[in-house]
Amino acid sequence: MAMYPLIIIISVTALLSLFFLITTVRALIKFRFFRVIQHTILLLLFTSLTATGTVLWVANHGYRSLIHEECAATITIEPAGKQRFVARIVFPDGKTSEYICEGDQVYVDAHILKWHPWFNVLGIHTGYQLERIGGRYISIDDERNKPHTMHALSENRTIDMYRFRMRWMALKPLVDAEYGSATFISADHHAVFKVMVSTSGLLVRKEGEVL
Repeated sequence: MAMYPLIIIISVTALLSLFFLITTVRALIKFRFFRVIQHTILLLLFTSLTATGTVLWVANHGYRSLIHEECAATITIEPAGKQRFVARIVFPDGKTSEYICEGDQVYVDAHILKWHPWFNVLGIHTGYQLERIGGRYISIDDERNKPHTMHALSENRTIDMYRFRMRWMALKPLVDAEYGSATFISADHHAVFKVMVSTSGLLVRKEGEVL
């Protein structure tokens, strides 16, 4: 997710924090205690702003910015037996992965995080992160009795904005909406699908069949 205004703010506040750290030390050496108090307060203020901005940047790092509908991944399906298929995924950054899934349909889900519009001035827009891919059975009986496969598409990061928001209620005023979205489509033949994502969620479009 491109967050250049936020990165600039982090850089400026970090420099100001360093500046007030130096001036605080100098004032302390010269026994100017009133100035020490003033500069210490400013140091804590800009350090807090730097830390907050850094947490927002790191937590949003795994999310891709979403302004218009876009392709989140291209999936090539190759049947590998009865109710079994191989899903090859190509992500927008060129990264590829391959998964063996059990079921009649390929299933993909994602987290979508929508910030309040005024937060966009920092370069933080609605973001999404693909979470899982797996197989889905058409029959309820098969869902209950047959093997299930589910694979992670996202990295297990220490700081993740979706989980960070769920843990810290103080972030609630900053978030306009957060929700999960899923889509699935038949995987019983060779085909290529585009997993599209918009602010309303995920959808699948067929690109063409593999001959």
